[in-house]
Order: sequence, then structure tokens, then C-alpha cells
Amino acid sequence: MKPDSQLKKYPLILFETAQKGECAKDVLASLEFIISFWKQDAQFRSLVLSKRITQEEKTKILSVILNDVCHPLATEFINILIEKNIMNHILYMKNIYETEYKKIYRIVSVDAKVSHVMDDLEVKRLQEGIESNLHMSADLQVDVDPTLLGGIKMRIGNTYLDATVQGKMKRLRENLLQS
Repeated sequence: MKPDSQLKKYPLILFETAQKGECAKDVLASLEFIISFWKQDAQFRSLVLSKRITQEEKTKILSVILNDVCHPLATEFINILIEKNIMNHILYMKNIYETEYKKIYRIVSVDAKVSHVMDDLEVKRLQEGIESNLHMSADLQVDVDPTLLGGIKMRIGNTYLDATVQGKMKRLRENLLQS
């Protein structure tokens, strides 16, 4: 089931409020924490979804639980979602918030697959190279893919780049077959 387009308003309003309060990054980190907590802890989900516990009791309990680890704006946002009975859409809303955050602060997501483990200096140089070419900050995620013989595969936003040995061999083969 696709979430209602009305749901998109909630994270956009949260982002606008967080941006005015200069805490957009903290709120995003809090939303990520809440989602990981939501996914991992069945008791937390039971508390939030319970019909036996009143809204006031849930608000008090969540304030105690989330007070030290989440931004107050994110905690209040969660309380609103619970009150509106739309907490099941928290992941969708976090993604909308994160997309808006990355758009405003010019951050691009980059997923890189490499054939071997890269040390911190190599990762830093790769990130700096990406950022200097794109003139944007890069949220870089590097994973090792042992099936690669060498080189790198990257997904930058919605663009895929293949600079692996296999990719180069495939393109060479295609060029030879066409000529």
C-alpha cells in the first residue's frame, strides 16, 4: 500500500521547523535512531501501537525513553504520529525528511563497491575526489564485493558508474563485436 500523499506534509513541516531552529541534522539523526529502535525492539512497537495505553501515558513513557538520545523536536514528532495513528509510516516520513535535507544542504548519496578493503586514507581521498568533481558533499558508503577482480562500481544518486575490470572487459568485447 502506497502511503497517502497527505503523509508527505508531516516530514516537510518537521524539516522546515528543524531548519528554522538550526537543528535539522540532529533531528535527522534522531529519526534514524528511532527507526532503528522501531525495527529492533518489539516492546517499543507494542507500546506505540497499543490501544490499552492512553496517549498521555505513551507521551510520558516516550519522553523518558527518548529524552537523552533524541532531539525534543523528533520526540514531539513521534508523539504526533502516534496520536494520528500513522506511526507505521515512520520510515516513509524519515526518507522524505532525509531527501529534503540532502537537497537543501547539497549532499549526494554515493554507494561504492570495491574489490578490496580500503583504508581510511583511501576512502577519504575517494570522497574528496567525488566532492570536488560534483561540487557537493558526498555521503559515501563503501562496501567490499569479493566477486570484483578490481576497480570500483559507484552509484551516485541515480547514476551508475562501472570502472571495474569486468565492466571494462565487457565494453571491450561489445566494441570488438560491433566492429
